[in-house]
Amino acid sequence: MQRKRGVTAACSIVRAREEEEVRQGKKMKKEKRRERGFSTVVVRHKMRSAPRRRCRAASVEKMTVPMLVEESTAPMPIEGSTAQLPYMEESTAIESCCRTWRRAAIVEGMLPFGIAFEGLGLAYVNDKLKHVDSEMQATAMIQILVSLVLQLLVLKGGADYIPPSRLEGFVYQPRPFDWDDTVLIEAFYDPVCPDSRDSWPPLKKAIHHYGHRVQLVVHLLPLPYHDNAYVASRALHIVNGLNSSATFPLLEWFFKHQEKFYNAPTKNLSRASIVEKIVNSAAKVAGSSYHTAIKNGFNDTQSDYQTRVSFKYSTSRGVYGTPFFYVNGFLLPDTGSAVDYNAWRKVIDPLVGAKSVKNEESLHYFL
Repeated sequence: MQRKRGVTAACSIVRAREEEEVRQGKKMKKEKRRERGFSTVVVRHKMRSAPRRRCRAASVEKMTVPMLVEESTAPMPIEGSTAQLPYMEESTAIESCCRTWRRAAIVEGMLPFGIAFEGLGLAYVNDKLKHVDSEMQATAMIQILVSLVLQLLVLKGGADYIPPSRLEGFVYQPRPFDWDDTVLIEAFYDPVCPDSRDSWPPLKKAIHHYGHRVQLVVHLLPLPYHDNAYVASRALHIVNGLNSSATFPLLEWFFKHQEKFYNAPTKNLSRASIVEKIVNSAAKVAGSSYHTAIKNGFNDTQSDYQTRVSFKYSTSRGVYGTPFFYVNGFLLPDTGSAVDYNAWRKVIDPLVGAKSVKNEESLHYFL
């Protein structure tokens, strides 16, 4: 019995020594990695569409990312020398991240984008990290990954994009358009923007002066800092679908009564009450028989879709404020404020072949 107890005690001592050696080995490896400025962390990735068991099996990957090294342990280059600070093990981290992007793309049904980003990520990240010191690599890596993820989301949104069924915008006094003989003016307006309101009368006067030689198309850009701009723009789309001849009279009505819907006067009103006021006013402009149809239009997703298309189209043209004007596809300088009638004459006269204004005068607007 005593001999058996002695053997058991000896085995326990051996096991304890082996466990201590393993702990010491792990500690030494950890210290070596810390001296180089790296640490291994576990990153969890959630996969929405994958089965739960598969997700658990493949959701944990180890990737090497840099640690912020203390000043006392971080080797600093000698002043005037070309020595570089130690780099992290880029390949492990980058390849792991790219695999994650590709897996997420497969789940989202975007395998071609995932493959493209896997190659792009390896080339892009390796190039960006070539000249970054070890203390800055963590921040740089995060910024680069966020940038690539945002690009993936943009590409995904582009894959789902469907162009509208018709050209965007409201045509003022539609007439046959001659591409060789007609000047096209595009105005980007916000129905409750004071500058848009002030720019409308001189533009309207210029359009009437040139008649069929000039065609005007108005696009809507409901600015987020103008309260009720989106609701007003939606009302214009609804009325345009019901009675297109009432579209511009309603736009002029908004310009005339902006103070009723511009920011402060409606700060204590509910959205439903504002919509009701706009519906009643739009019905007076378009005709009382359209009251129910206009009211139902605010419950129809189609009018919401059309208003969003207007906003996205305007921003896709580089428009960020109102009013903005394009003449034959070129941005008119000094936009964002009202343009008077004489300024319009100087721009349009040379384009329609008028003799009273020299061509050189209008060139200053586009150069």
